[in-house]
Amino acid sequence: MWLGYTGPYQQKWKSPSFYPQVPVIFEIIDPSQHYHVPLLLSPFGFSTYRGS
Repeated sequence: MWLGYTGPYQQKWKSPSFYPQVPVIFEIIDPSQHYHVPLLLSPFGFSTYRGS
């Protein structure tokens, strides 16, 4: 699990922060694989996906 504290980032840019923390929970199935998990953040939403 990764927990992103997005509140300080949003404050730095003087932007509102509806989600001051974003938990990203994922499972490592094959430890030899490379995992790229981007977090897309906006003032009022976020999304993530398994990248290539």
